[in-house]
Amino acid sequence: MITSTPWHTASFDRFLHEGLPHLLATQLPLTGYRVTTISPATCSLHVVVASADGELTTTYDDIPYPDPDGVFIVEHQQRVVLPLATHQDLVTAEIHCVGEQLLEYLTARLGPAPAQFPWDAALLRLWLPLDEWLRAFFLTHPSVEQLHTTNWLATQTHLRRLRMIAGDQVIEPSYFGRICPIDTPEGSEAGRLLSLAMGATIRDGRLLIVDERPEQILGLAASTIPFLEHSTVARLLMGANLLRDWLPPPDPEPALVRTGNEPDTMDFWCGRNLLTAFTSWGADTFEDAIVLSESCACRLAYPYPVEPGDKLSNRHGAKGVVSRIVPDAEMPYLPDGTPVELIYPQTGLISRLNFGQVREALMGRITHAEHSPAIIPPFHAPSAEELHARCLRAGLRQDGMETLTLGVDGPALARPSTVGWVYWGRTTHTARAALRVTTIGGAGQHQDELAYVELRDASAFENIREHWNTRAAERADTEMLAVRVAAGPVEQSPLPTPQFATLVERLAAAGVRAELTLPDQRLRFRLDPPTDKALTLATPVLHPWLRGWSSTGWSPAYQLTRVGAWPPLTEYHALVASNGRLERLLADAAPTSLRQQALADLDTRIGAYFDALLTLGHLHFDAHVRWSGRAVIAPGTDLRLDQVGLPDELAWTLFGPLVERELDAAAIAARTAEATQALEALMAHSWVLIYHGGDIHPFYATVDAPFLAFHPVRSPDRVVRLHPQACNIMDADFDGDEVEIFLPLTAAGQTEAGARLSVAGTITRLPQLLKRLGPAQLAIWGLADLSLTASGQAEINILAGTEVARPHGFVDKQAVATAIEQVFEREGFVAAAEAIERLARRGFEASRTSGASMSPFFGESFTVPSPPESDDPALWYAYTGEVHELMRTHTHVTDPDMGVQILSTWSGARGNVHLIAQHIAPVGLQAVTGRFPPLIVRHSYCTGLTPQDLFAVAVAYWMAWTDTGTFSEQLHPTGHWVSGAEGFRVLARARRSPTPGIVFARAAVTGEDDPLTNIDSRLFVGLPVPASKPE
Repeated sequence: MITSTPWHTASFDRFLHEGLPHLLATQLPLTGYRVTTISPATCSLHVVVASADGELTTTYDDIPYPDPDGVFIVEHQQRVVLPLATHQDLVTAEIHCVGEQLLEYLTARLGPAPAQFPWDAALLRLWLPLDEWLRAFFLTHPSVEQLHTTNWLATQTHLRRLRMIAGDQVIEPSYFGRICPIDTPEGSEAGRLLSLAMGATIRDGRLLIVDERPEQILGLAASTIPFLEHSTVARLLMGANLLRDWLPPPDPEPALVRTGNEPDTMDFWCGRNLLTAFTSWGADTFEDAIVLSESCACRLAYPYPVEPGDKLSNRHGAKGVVSRIVPDAEMPYLPDGTPVELIYPQTGLISRLNFGQVREALMGRITHAEHSPAIIPPFHAPSAEELHARCLRAGLRQDGMETLTLGVDGPALARPSTVGWVYWGRTTHTARAALRVTTIGGAGQHQDELAYVELRDASAFENIREHWNTRAAERADTEMLAVRVAAGPVEQSPLPTPQFATLVERLAAAGVRAELTLPDQRLRFRLDPPTDKALTLATPVLHPWLRGWSSTGWSPAYQLTRVGAWPPLTEYHALVASNGRLERLLADAAPTSLRQQALADLDTRIGAYFDALLTLGHLHFDAHVRWSGRAVIAPGTDLRLDQVGLPDELAWTLFGPLVERELDAAAIAARTAEATQALEALMAHSWVLIYHGGDIHPFYATVDAPFLAFHPVRSPDRVVRLHPQACNIMDADFDGDEVEIFLPLTAAGQTEAGARLSVAGTITRLPQLLKRLGPAQLAIWGLADLSLTASGQAEINILAGTEVARPHGFVDKQAVATAIEQVFEREGFVAAAEAIERLARRGFEASRTSGASMSPFFGESFTVPSPPESDDPALWYAYTGEVHELMRTHTHVTDPDMGVQILSTWSGARGNVHLIAQHIAPVGLQAVTGRFPPLIVRHSYCTGLTPQDLFAVAVAYWMAWTDTGTFSEQLHPTGHWVSGAEGFRVLARARRSPTPGIVFARAAVTGEDDPLTNIDSRLFVGLPVPASKPE
């Protein structure tokens, strides 16, 4: 593998020795120019210009110089300059590397020197501050980034990045062979931040293809993924990205299965070959969670011991956090007595379309038996026939699977499982790094408008008042909140909220007085020039928020004579400078044209200042909440539905001040038995809020209940243990998701949390969510499998407390949900919750003993129709429909080849007919637009994609990712998410206006006040919401 990136240094050398001296010669009386090397990372520039006294020389020292890879050292940090492509047709696009970008940067700053300029050393330095300009470029230019150094691959990939300057397409036909079709970010950055293909190089400002071998269309990371042609682009992207997040071990271990594209350096290898079983281990492998053996955990103990909540991944995009670390004797065992090291759930295999990891597991067993690593180049993987033959030669079963036992001497699992050595890495995402907790000191967890809307829609008004007022870190008196908590019950803090107080200050700086009058609870506005900390203007200027309002008539009050100071804003300092210039011109009686130009500049600066002074974001709920924490989530298999497991550190920090009401601080600090007992008793009858919201994204609406309240119990790990059944309605999974934890401190907040936000309260408010709360995925698969026998079905009926239908000869997710709803309607939530618990536990146990897996020869028993020979989209559309219809008739759930996945699909556990079809039949027509003809993928994931197939899939995925990012940008074009605040009073209108200052100024002029009858407005100010619920 050739990983060198010479274009960075070559471009910089051209800049130093050609571009820069040429630029200087055109702008200065240049008579001499020389570059000298000071160290491997720095050089000096010597510039000579003609002056009246002869020649004048100045030297610029410590100019950054790149190493052979193109890395600069600037202020003790490694930095790389990403090349920029001028347009999307990469055949003709110019590629501007560091040298070209520097030349453009300096050209914009260096003007031509006047003739006969009286040069001296100081003046030359002032006119040509080369060292300052270069330093500013390397520290502020958007294409300069701090080098990624997590591991060898992260560094080398960063050096092979390319950024697209502009373009209306996410991907172009010219990308093939030049740009890796896998390695690009999701969302709006898709198609903008690119990785060079291994067969491409940058030379003389062009991106050229220099190696046309099939595997050379891939980027550096993707080219090291074996069996890549058996996985979809979305998962390969995750795999490639996570490879760059793997922690380097102290003793590198090469993979048993390789591509041959790996570099000849041990620093590349950051993973471990782990004996992996693709099967279920009950709730501990729910939603991507991973189970490790104790001996495996010892092999991953770098830089410190692995623990629950730490994230692992493999090269095919499979990822999850460690749920449990199990003694070797309790793990599944191979027939030869070898314990499995890692268990990864099989239900996600069919839906994730990353079949390559199943083939890697099989090849891992083969190579382990052969005592020699396997080289599997991309697009050259062995066929199913070859693998069958190699299994036999290696003394393995022809189907590549094994029947495992539960523990070293336990019973055999019901089905054979796919087991083999897969290369896994430990990522930088660790439980210890994620765990945070704050009571006093520190900002606490951030809560924004999204979180506010969720609590508002749940009528959780007391908790809103806590988050954005009583416990808001922006309130100065929250530093004393711990004292108040320890002393006794805490009441809500008085108004105003910190945000409303800041809004009043910002309006005052703009000459608008907002006054909240009590007890009538009205918000009144008037124009009132600021007096304290105000800037007196050189001449009166029309108020920017009152321009163009002829309907209001004219008043001298609409003119500004003073504006309030807001020093944190750069726009304020620009205004001060502009005002000073106009003052001087007026004082000097400067020409009218100069005064008019200065007045126009002042007017512009005031407008910019007022635009920055009050934005839409300043009227959105936004606070940092104390008495809060954050942690990774992992399955809580021994919890009730109303419980959550909190890490010990988090539990003691949050609840310790409350325990002080009963015990002294010393006992709590020592965590005595008495203090521990008091803590657990307090936690048992308290509620904490768990929030899984996150950043704005188009799919946010799918989160049914991002806030849930639970009774906390102590957990020895650094993770929050979340009940598996809560995952569905919280849209949470165990692949690294984090949650925020909040402790309501007031009695009203605690009562409200239990009544409105607990699982019971949520279902009472939203009974339609009950079906989402029921058993899912592994649990549903286990129940479906159990119901295949009469005795199993009878047991399910007893557990459910009612008869559960078998619409396909076995129970499915809908039938179980219907049964739970019947119990709910007949006996209430408690009985329904108990039925959910019983069914889920039994389903998980049934899946755990099943051995269910995915065959490495999946789909061999299915006869696939012959595909069309032409690329006619209509023919391929019809063909896909034909395959799907055949799949719908293939309902043999006991089939040793496809039965597990068919049962998963028809039971509603996971997967669908379309996904199964893509594994065993040609993937078919891809939905693409733009300059691409119809793209047809003629192979399946089990047979393996060609380079052309992979590129076609990539085109469709990249376009889909870009559509997602565009949708997200349209959702909040101002950079702030709009809550849909209703109401027509002043504050409500301002909260949804892109120019809220105009709304307030208009109210001040017209005398309109706000009675604060709107819920959002009352809570923003800090008023309680009456029981009658205002508008």
